[in-house]
Amino acid sequence: MLAVTIPTNFPYHGELTGTQKVALELKSKSSLKRVDFLGTLLLLSATVFLITGIQQAGTQYAWKSSFVISLLTLSGVMWILVLVWSRFITLAAGNIEPIFPWRFVQSRIWVGMLLHVVP
Repeated sequence: MLAVTIPTNFPYHGELTGTQKVALELKSKSSLKRVDFLGTLLLLSATVFLITGIQQAGTQYAWKSSFVISLLTLSGVMWILVLVWSRFITLAAGNIEPIFPWRFVQSRIWVGMLLHVVP
């Protein structure tokens, strides 16, 4: 009976807990202004084009087919746009946080880790 009847924040009923405060802060308008929506869309489209091209090649379409080549080409263009957009957002010094921070490219350690993961 006690487990059902006692409120969830029993000693501090009505006050916000730490996780509730963080959730309210994340939902605020100022935090939504910091999200890089265009960078996210570019990264998502680049990844979808790449995965679709690789999955369809050799199963339903030949590697030399125009469908696979166009998907892989679009993916390459989108990856370049992701890097250019991230560089632009980093240099703009605004409130938007880039989806791929440019400091990763400037650090030899990060570049080594990224190149190690890719192959």
